[in-house]
Amino acid sequence: MKKYLISLLILIFLPACGKENKTTTYTLANIDQFKHDSSLYTGEKLIKYPSPVKKETYTKKDLDNLDYNKEVRVGDIFFRLPDKTEIFKKDDTYFVDFPLDLSYSILLSFKKLDTDTDLMDLAKKIIKKERLNSKPIRNKFTNKDSLYFISEDDTYTYTHFFIKSPNTTLYFVIKEDKTKAGGKIMADILMTSYLAGEDPFEVSKSFEDYKEDLSVFASQDVEFSGLSIKIPENFTIHQEEENFKYFIAKKDNKVIGEIIIKKDKVDGDLYDAYNLNSGDIIYPTQLINMGKTKNLGGILEGEIRLYTKENTLTGKKFVMKRKNTYITIIVVGPIANKSLSISMADSIKESIKK
Repeated sequence: MKKYLISLLILIFLPACGKENKTTTYTLANIDQFKHDSSLYTGEKLIKYPSPVKKETYTKKDLDNLDYNKEVRVGDIFFRLPDKTEIFKKDDTYFVDFPLDLSYSILLSFKKLDTDTDLMDLAKKIIKKERLNSKPIRNKFTNKDSLYFISEDDTYTYTHFFIKSPNTTLYFVIKEDKTKAGGKIMADILMTSYLAGEDPFEVSKSFEDYKEDLSVFASQDVEFSGLSIKIPENFTIHQEEENFKYFIAKKDNKVIGEIIIKKDKVDGDLYDAYNLNSGDIIYPTQLINMGKTKNLGGILEGEIRLYTKENTLTGKKFVMKRKNTYITIIVVGPIANKSLSISMADSIKESIKK
């Protein structure tokens, strides 16, 4: 583990090396200690992963929805990497290098850990050596576990995350500067992952902004377990149970927005409740927590992506405590219009009356 973290620190100086040799597309190709490696590729592409990428290199905007068409296998875990990246290896760590773009710096690395330790315990060991930016958050699935946290130094932000199966534990780090893509890349890689003997999850993405079809103004009254909130008029009730309400907004029969309100009894704190509603807990929807979480006035909030076979949506998740239960509110909209989705979520949060 210590060698791995030292390797990451060495990479702080790599962008400068890349600028000296403009004929090389990949920075790591200039560094003798890093060897190009294609041994992990499966050569399979059972499903196509949707992406708007069109150019030979990735723009900052592209990083939010990359072309995950290179499948790799480590142990019994399969996952996808962006199509234009290349893998390099140094010691026991693999580094995924992106085509050189001087407007930003990003590097993904991963390694297999020889341990069966709980992910929270693993994270705590690493955090002792890091400047923490966001506490560990879990993404729990039926057959695999995942957890992430965010650290920083004076230049870079690091999104650390794990994918754990019954037999394999993988540790990833996304190092970035001048981008805010780490959470989105983590979420997409996690959604491409599956275990040996399983089928990959089919993902759809619409890249329309739907700016004329969703309102940010929360004006429709909703009551839930003694909680009063307002939601936009575009949303209609889709499913309702005693501890669960589910609203959707549609355009041409495609779901372009969702609001999920859920009540849970949790033996723990806000973070334990936040961790609960993730992964495949609301099957067949897949919920991926991502990015920095903040506790503002007793409401723990952070960003989230919601994946289905019909569409992928983005937005925010809010968790608050009421008496002996926790209320989770998930608000998501188009991935191509994040500002609308976030504004819509914040408008609903502001309407909460406890």
